[in-house]
Amino acid sequence: MSIAKLPYKLVLYVVQHLNLEDVRNLSLTCRRFQYLVHEENIAMTILNLTIAAQEKAPASLEAQTARTSKRYSPELRRLVKRREAVSSVSPYLAAIVAVAETWLFENGVLCYIHDRQLRILDLHHSASSEIVVNIRRLLNEAIVESQVSLTYKFQLLYYAHDIVSCLYTHLKPERASWLVVFNARENRILTAPRLASGHKIFVRNNDKFLYYGTHTDFGGDDFRRWMIKGYDISENRWFEHKANIPEMAGFGIGSIICFEIIDGYFYGLSNQTTFEVTGIDLTSYYVCFRFPLSCGGFYEIEQAAR
Repeated sequence: MSIAKLPYKLVLYVVQHLNLEDVRNLSLTCRRFQYLVHEENIAMTILNLTIAAQEKAPASLEAQTARTSKRYSPELRRLVKRREAVSSVSPYLAAIVAVAETWLFENGVLCYIHDRQLRILDLHHSASSEIVVNIRRLLNEAIVESQVSLTYKFQLLYYAHDIVSCLYTHLKPERASWLVVFNARENRILTAPRLASGHKIFVRNNDKFLYYGTHTDFGGDDFRRWMIKGYDISENRWFEHKANIPEMAGFGIGSIICFEIIDGYFYGLSNQTTFEVTGIDLTSYYVCFRFPLSCGGFYEIEQAAR
């Protein structure tokens, strides 16, 4: 018997055992199967389903959005298109969304600067409007010293959970840098500490804690080390001590070393084992550490090497 003649419930049972790409391909075979990616009950089943070791999509952003909006089929189609685009390294949609002087794309959100305004657009949720922040007003409120400086640099660093982190550097009368952290949705400045140096600065945060690092510490061998400090957002306080992290080699974030926040822990990972660069290391040797966000890094570090 042709699968096209099977009852609806049997077709649904078959679909539950297919991966997302196969569901999409089956829907394209003929008009009788187009409903597989348009019918709400089937889409809801697929987005919420986990079978054996085969994860469908229960934790994806599209599934989370569908559970909130109750619009399952559009989110299923978005998810399939996104996965196909990633696997084929070919976008399924291309469009001009902004004209920018500088920009940052983090966690599905585009932050860009144009005409002295910071604009924030949630692309992953297809937002219809932007959050607009006047940079000059922001700086005047966050940093008193910025009010007398007309020559400055303003660099976007990170975005997550409505929190934007930026590096402000003014050049006259003296060169100085500040880390500016604010909640864009609430239009509220969280903290703006002056930095000893902004060299190789990075920022990572969730909704409760924020950590920044600079490549500014020096060891006895005169090689630079990473200095990391934490901020408790809910308590509005910086941790007293810098994080007590292992001496990890590497300064190229994204290529040699990376830092991330995952499930309540701060992680560091490096594929460089020595501070001296002696050539290409083909042993695939990695050094990793983590610590709970709530401890500020002043804790017994969990460290591993592989």
